[in-house]
Amino acid sequence: MMKHDIIIPLNLIHDTMVNEKVLSMGDIMHRCSLAACIKRYFGIELSKEVRGLLQKLGVYNKRVYEYSAMDVVYLPRLLELQRKEAEKKDLITTIDTIGRPFVTVLTYIEWCGIKVDTDLWRKKMSLDAVEVLKKQMKLDEFVFESDFNKYKQSQLNFFSDKPETTINWSSTKQVIPFFKDLGIKTSMWDKKKERYKDSLDSNNLNDNDHKIVPIYKEYMKARKVVTSYGQNYLNIIEKFDDKRLRTNFKQILSTGRTASGDGNVNFQNIPRVPDDSDRSREIYERECFVPEEGNVFIVADYASQESRVLAEISQAPNLVKFYISGEADLHSYAVKLVYSKEYPEMENMSLKEIKKNFPKLRQIMKALNFALTLAPCCSNAA
Repeated sequence: MMKHDIIIPLNLIHDTMVNEKVLSMGDIMHRCSLAACIKRYFGIELSKEVRGLLQKLGVYNKRVYEYSAMDVVYLPRLLELQRKEAEKKDLITTIDTIGRPFVTVLTYIEWCGIKVDTDLWRKKMSLDAVEVLKKQMKLDEFVFESDFNKYKQSQLNFFSDKPETTINWSSTKQVIPFFKDLGIKTSMWDKKKERYKDSLDSNNLNDNDHKIVPIYKEYMKARKVVTSYGQNYLNIIEKFDDKRLRTNFKQILSTGRTASGDGNVNFQNIPRVPDDSDRSREIYERECFVPEEGNVFIVADYASQESRVLAEISQAPNLVKFYISGEADLHSYAVKLVYSKEYPEMENMSLKEIKKNFPKLRQIMKALNFALTLAPCCSNAA
């Protein structure tokens, strides 16, 4: 493996956690940590007490040496037993063709990171901040056109001739009372605490047709861009001499997917760059990720991977028909199947038109599709 001019041999990597995930076939009750594996295969309790004391004890400490040694002493035998188990379950090919190459790629990404055009990123941040300010001004204007004087700032601002409100729009605690005065429903059922609570959750606001709601949602959308994809990225880049952005990965979840972040930036939720006709910003985050000079990006992605596996296993006629037809938007297709009797106009619509005209219904079917493919049980579907 190459990191600039450094060669890192990773062709012999084995990941016992990934192996165990494959062997357990996504069973969420089957623990796959090293401690859990050692207890399962050897009946030995591996203490992790020292892990919490590493910073206090320092690297050069006998207890740390012993802890580190115990972390690796069982690995060769553990790998051997896992491979025997994989052979019994006919999963050895899966481990060898997916497990090792997959972990190698993740290791490469973690180690090497990715180059970001920081000048372009800073320009994006400035434009994003302007967008938030514009949308905030629209909210302020709405307040001043209303009859609710208690939300209007009475003191003058010597640095601006724009009227100001007493509401901090980024604070839900301050926005909720104003929305209640407007007659907007803010209460929703909290499943965990089993009681009603006030919330400005997007799904909750979808049930309100008050004209300020779309303005507020646009403001929150713009603010999320600023808080999620701004200075926090530059702070991480500045930690490394080569000024490349890095993250940490969880190799595999019970769903078979990966996760990234873990106190770092999440490489897997960076907004896509929309088609030209749908662009609402001058610069999008992914446009700031650039290859090193003399290199190019090769971009590839699985399309509806889980649903395709489901179609192969279930042989559900409509699902098989959808993929054979070459269509790509399964969620809009599901909307057409379920709601076409209620909305007859769907019959003559393309999936692209359904996506545009029925976004709420598509969101419902999207959630249901993921619930059925990633966690198929009645409670998730409900």
